[in-house]
Amino acid sequence: MARNHKLSRKILDASWRKFFHMLSYKAERAGRRVVGVNPRDTSEGLSWDDPMRDYISAKRILNRALSGLGQPAEPVEERPLLHISAHAVVVGHVFSVKQDFSVVRQEPPCESKG
Repeated sequence: MARNHKLSRKILDASWRKFFHMLSYKAERAGRRVVGVNPRDTSEGLSWDDPMRDYISAKRILNRALSGLGQPAEPVEERPLLHISAHAVVVGHVFSVKQDFSVVRQEPPCESKG
C-alpha cells in the first residue's frame, strides 16, 4: 500500500466512513446522536509540550459539536482527568481518587513476591 499513496488514502477514507456509519447505527439504537466534527486547527496556538494540549483540543472539538447542534457548550467535567505517567505505573506509585474527587492520595507501591 505504500507504493500507491492515492489507493492507500482511499482505503483509509473508506475505513473511517464505515466506522462512522457503524457508530451512527449503534448510537441511533441507543437513542444518541453522532456528530462529525472537523478536528482541524483545534490545537492551534498550543505548545507541543503542553500537558493540557489533548484536553484543550478535545474541549474545542466538543464545543464545535455542541454549537453545530445549536446547544450551549457546557463543560462535562470541571477539570481534566488525572495524568498518570508510565514511570509511576512501572514503579508502583499510582494515584487513586476518592468518590467525591476532592482528595487525591498516594497508594503504597505494589510488592511482588518472587
